[in-house]
Amino acid sequence: MDEELDPEVAAFLRECDEASGEVSSDDLSGMLSSIEAQVSRSESGTGSWLKSRSTRTRRALAVASFIALSLFAFFAMDGRGLTNLPLWAVGVCLGSLGLMIVLSLWVALRPLQAPALSTGAVTALAALSVGCAVVVAFIPQAAHHSSAGSAGLLASPCMYMGLLIGLPVYALSRVLDRGSRLSSVLAASAAGLTGNFVLALNCPIHDPRHMLLGHASVVVLFIVGVVLVRAVESRLRVQG
Repeated sequence: MDEELDPEVAAFLRECDEASGEVSSDDLSGMLSSIEAQVSRSESGTGSWLKSRSTRTRRALAVASFIALSLFAFFAMDGRGLTNLPLWAVGVCLGSLGLMIVLSLWVALRPLQAPALSTGAVTALAALSVGCAVVVAFIPQAAHHSSAGSAGLLASPCMYMGLLIGLPVYALSRVLDRGSRLSSVLAASAAGLTGNFVLALNCPIHDPRHMLLGHASVVVLFIVGVVLVRAVESRLRVQG
């Protein structure tokens, strides 16, 4: 037995049927052309082209930006930070920072089909990045090479330089990223660690106070800054 339609549903269907008769093929063609134009505009530009690259290519470009910045800074500033440090200390400092940079970029630029990033995993990796920078600050002292004194407190020039050096890595990582908003925190970690890496290569001051305030602080400032910006954006989105 057929059920009778609800009067409101029946009225809605009649309106749809009447409206469909008023849409011509020219109207449909115009709508399609407009949609295609919008899609074409959204897919144009360098940013969209970079996002469309394979995961392997995007990761390689991000890591290449870190390597290029490090090499440029090393040859431009003569690598004074490595002076008088034993080989094992150089290896631990640069190796640990480099490993964390690659890991952060690798996870941030993961493929879309991979499981979504969890807040816990991102928090752990960000904390590990900060911890790595803090440990590196004490390695020269452990190697019995710590330039103590008033120079150890002159942290602001290194901090500003580290922030400036990390910005290109952060910007490129965000352009290459396709997915989760949480990946911005990992991009911030990689940017701060890149600043740390370049400072470790070139800064001749090995006092732990200087390295904590001027080097490790770069990672903290990048991460905290991005987290605060994301929090403000979320609040404005909710209010809007």
